Amino acid sequence: MLQKKDTNEASENVVTVIEAPRQSDLMVELIRKLKPQVVVTGIANFEAVTSSAFESLLDVTREIGSRLFLDISDHFELSSLPGSNGVLKYLAGTSLPSHAAVICGLLKNEVLVTFATRLTLVALRSSLY
Repeated sequence: MLQKKDTNEASENVVTVIEAPRQSDLMVELIRKLKPQVVVTGIANFEAVTSSAFESLLDVTREIGSRLFLDISDHFELSSLPGSNGVLKYLAGTSLPSHAAVICGLLKNEVLVTFATRLTLVALRSSLY
């Protein structure tokens, strides 16, 4: 979570970065107390199955005027039998509010690691000829 603080000194702004819990009820409480301009977080594994934790974060950040960046990398799988993902369920039925963004890296997918390794090998072979 990021928080911008105004200090007593002329035109000096301080950005404070804290490590925050991924549990949504604790995050909501922290966001209400600190009133940050930007929140960058993820969702706990046990809360990722339904959309309620995501909706809580959306609601509280909208109420205080924060921007929300939610990382779903830990819960996103490219597979024939992917697990349930509450954020994707929410997005399937509702458009994302303008104050929020969902970010995702493909961390759990071994296929992409293998693919990237093969591309590197092909590039090395091509440069040798």
